[in-house]
Amino acid sequence: MGIFSRLFKKSSPAPAAETPSLPVPERYPFTRWYTYGNHMYRTATERADVEFVNEATGKRVLLVDNDGYIQNFPGIVKGDWTKLLTTQKNLKPQIRFRSEFSKISDDRYMMLWQVQPDGRYWADDDGFGMENDVEIHLYAYIDKDGNFEAPFRIYEW
Repeated sequence: MGIFSRLFKKSSPAPAAETPSLPVPERYPFTRWYTYGNHMYRTATERADVEFVNEATGKRVLLVDNDGYIQNFPGIVKGDWTKLLTTQKNLKPQIRFRSEFSKISDDRYMMLWQVQPDGRYWADDDGFGMENDVEIHLYAYIDKDGNFEAPFRIYEW
């Protein structure tokens, strides 16, 4: 569209307000299979929430809200790995880096929560800003009803 078309375009009336519909999963049971949560580059329109949806009953359980907070947070099993954290605020139950969900069996799923990215995350294209951070993931199992089964634990590759 040219500049004149944009400047002199007649405005169309605003569309009627619609009732927002709930997101439908691409593949059950999650409305999203990964989220970046409330990360530092998040745009105003980017969604962070994740719901577990029981396809048979339609029951929905919010696992991660739109601010990246993990709902019904089951806690964390701490250990020597916490010495590798650059800051304890990474253990706040809020997703700030890519985290994902996967199917383990027909009635069990796993949430893999990245609490600290590796140091290259902070670097620009030339490598400036890179840190010595160690990448750390925690995991927790989710049952067939969308409930955490136990606290998050260190995920070792």
